[in-house]
Amino acid sequence: MMRQAAHTNLRHALRKDVYEANLRVRNDDDDLDLGRAFDLSITGLRVLGARPLPVGRAFHLRIESEKTAPVVVRGTVLWAEEAGADSYFSGVVFDPPSLELRAKLKILRDILDGDPAQRQDI
Repeated sequence: MMRQAAHTNLRHALRKDVYEANLRVRNDDDDLDLGRAFDLSITGLRVLGARPLPVGRAFHLRIESEKTAPVVVRGTVLWAEEAGADSYFSGVVFDPPSLELRAKLKILRDILDGDPAQRQDI
């Protein structure tokens, strides 16, 4: 229990931006909509969805934006927690991305950073 609390506190301390972006996250294997993406970085993201993603499960995630081509990345769910009534956040860490994939994720993040309508500082 203490380890979980320390992990949660560290996660919240490291969080800098919350994106209210039109980023959808889909399971690329079956096109299932997993939810909206928050806190996108080159190492992972949070998914807000109607149900928690199974901790420990690996997915090929397709991150979709209205402003760029979809980005497909493999990631593993590290944690899941209730976010509100009928909604859950799930934390996903990406497998070590290739240089090409890192560049695509950085472009997507830079687009969000440059669009004040997509960003809320907390």
